[in-house]
Amino acid sequence: MNIVGINMPLSVLFDGDIIISDARLREIVEDAENEQSDPWRRLKRWAYHDLFYPETIWQTGIPYEFDSDLPPAAVDSLKRAMEFWQNNTCVTFRPRENEQQYAFYTGSMNMCSSSVGRDTTEPQQPVYIGPGCYRFGVTSHEIGHLIGLFHHHQRYDRDEYVKYYPENVDRSDTANFATVSSNFLDTYGLPYDVGSVMHYAPTEFAINPFFPALMALNENLQGSMGQMEGPSFLDVQIVNRHYKCYEACNNSDVQPKCLNGGYANPLDCSVCKCPTGFGGDVCQLIASSAPMKCGGLIPTSSKLTRLKIRMSVGLTRRQCVYHIRSPPNRRVMIGIETIKGKCQEGCYTSAMEVKMNGDFRPMGYRYCCESQSFRRLLSKGRNVPIIFFAQNGTLEVLMFFRWVVLTPDAEDNTALNATELMEVYKQSDDDYGMDMQLLQLPEGSGMGTPGAGNPDDGLGEGLRDLVDPSEQLSLRDTLSKIVEFEYKDQVISSDDVGVLPPYMQRLPTINQLNKNYSDILYQGDIRMPTKLLRSILIGAYNREKRTAYRDKRYPSTIWKRGVPFAFHRSMNREGRRSVLAAIQFFRKFTCIRFRRRTTEPVYLLFVGHDQGCWSTVGRDASQRQQFVSIGRGCEAFGITSHEVAHALGLFHEQSRYDRDNWITVYPQRIPQSQLYNFAKVTPKQMSTYGTPYDIGSVMHYTPFEFSIDPTVPSMVAVNINEQGGMGQLAGPSYLDVQKLNAHYACGSE
Repeated sequence: MNIVGINMPLSVLFDGDIIISDARLREIVEDAENEQSDPWRRLKRWAYHDLFYPETIWQTGIPYEFDSDLPPAAVDSLKRAMEFWQNNTCVTFRPRENEQQYAFYTGSMNMCSSSVGRDTTEPQQPVYIGPGCYRFGVTSHEIGHLIGLFHHHQRYDRDEYVKYYPENVDRSDTANFATVSSNFLDTYGLPYDVGSVMHYAPTEFAINPFFPALMALNENLQGSMGQMEGPSFLDVQIVNRHYKCYEACNNSDVQPKCLNGGYANPLDCSVCKCPTGFGGDVCQLIASSAPMKCGGLIPTSSKLTRLKIRMSVGLTRRQCVYHIRSPPNRRVMIGIETIKGKCQEGCYTSAMEVKMNGDFRPMGYRYCCESQSFRRLLSKGRNVPIIFFAQNGTLEVLMFFRWVVLTPDAEDNTALNATELMEVYKQSDDDYGMDMQLLQLPEGSGMGTPGAGNPDDGLGEGLRDLVDPSEQLSLRDTLSKIVEFEYKDQVISSDDVGVLPPYMQRLPTINQLNKNYSDILYQGDIRMPTKLLRSILIGAYNREKRTAYRDKRYPSTIWKRGVPFAFHRSMNREGRRSVLAAIQFFRKFTCIRFRRRTTEPVYLLFVGHDQGCWSTVGRDASQRQQFVSIGRGCEAFGITSHEVAHALGLFHEQSRYDRDNWITVYPQRIPQSQLYNFAKVTPKQMSTYGTPYDIGSVMHYTPFEFSIDPTVPSMVAVNINEQGGMGQLAGPSYLDVQKLNAHYACGSE
């Protein structure tokens, strides 16, 4: 849990964890409003620097005292944090003797919070370190406040780097996103750093945890936002400037010429403090990877080079630091095919960090989630530091790189023209076996036109390197029922079909992606003829258990001769690959066959654009082109497999007539206009084939679908232990597969 989550029950804090007087808060808010109307006053500010400065810093060091009730874990973490700041800045800490003003570390309130800077009106300045606040990232953050740092997202230039979405924040919490006036803080000219330990995580105070309140304008920086590993290079540098630590070196005869964004170390003016990824006395070297036997300089060539990293590390953090360097007048192009680390906001446990922007001081692009795979990056300079790191887990990365030709005078130019873009995505026949098409940008992406060659939309070699979703976790983790069935003399058990549980993915739900189309879609993502919809809503007799589409026209509503399909040009590359992965999954675990459409009159047409995620249910012979929409945001495997399952004939699981034995639907929590989405489908339209109810089905709603209050569920499992498995969007469950096999009579041939 992050700091804001720990402090959520408390409404007395400014910005989530800052203790501030009403008078000072009123000053900050009023001054910020004045600056919004006067752009000339909008200086970039970050550290607490008002008219009382330097009285608001601890010029003679920080006396401190521990509350006797603080547990040893809290004391140890605070000592580590104080040691870090003291070893990297000129700020000092000492146990209190008889000082009248001092910091008092206490856990008397269940929160993590501090005031900002030295408060001359309070002799005892409390820093609260309650339960859940004992990690180094949290204690170093709170001591950062004590030293004088505001939250990073409060800078006036924030909107140039991060977009704030007030509609996803409760009105009572919007003050926490107020930018602070130049009368109260200063950046000292340092760049914005989404990787600051003082920066909010994307979902802080978000009403819906699947939709961030803060989004980096450069989406490659989203994974760096909200890290709780500890202070960044720029966090340390701003404190050194705020406390004028550099004056020690200005008065020294030794003036090192620091490279790559480094600066003179105020504790040893003969050497430099270096950005992450660099080392040596003047930051001229690659940072050490010891004790790991890895790292170093990797030159590039015109051919793709494959780099595969796998780190399996215990409790001690380890890293491998590489620098990828191109020749003069060249840049580095990187393609990340797969990344598997510890998926979390801030990517601070097991991840990779890539510094592509030429300025090595801010934190680079961090990637730790599988959803961040298949990414194309182009450097702004010749040198690209890459840091692979892991702690208490595993990191796996497969990436490719080569240099890109630029014009002789373009080395320092950050914009690429069309000719240069064509060079980036040009395919070569001898690229060491790597299919460059996997690295192409989708058409219409706004980033240039891909090179020649059409993507492989078939089911051949292009699919063989996909990670089989069935190999991730066994079915036990989906809360699906444990049963077996036979298919072609093969016994398929629950361990053969499994998916990642939903809490590991942080995916938006399908209904959230389709919110702009709720008026024309049934149950959030089903496109249905009016006549059929009317029969579902009216006909509720003969209550047998039903879940697969089986009406009087069956079997004409299934794809008896296979499923012809085609991709519309609006489909982007990620969407195509995800659809192909879903198709490959159903081919492996059912008898249903798919083929690229040639002249078939009825076929599935996968479309993209921004039109949501939806499908019809089963084969509709009245429609020549049967659309399946995989719009932007719908490219996750769980979503494409959900929509393909609709097209194959599956309704939503909660539409079954026996659902009330397993879940409780609360109509009072659902808008009247959306209640029809919870109608149970009649036995004339669907059948369960005797399978038990499956809360872990990929076809089941999440608990909060269509809820008036997104924090209060519209559905609750009768067995509360199954609540966590409801609405998983990782992929089909075992019973989803069994129903399709029964629906298509797979065991009868």
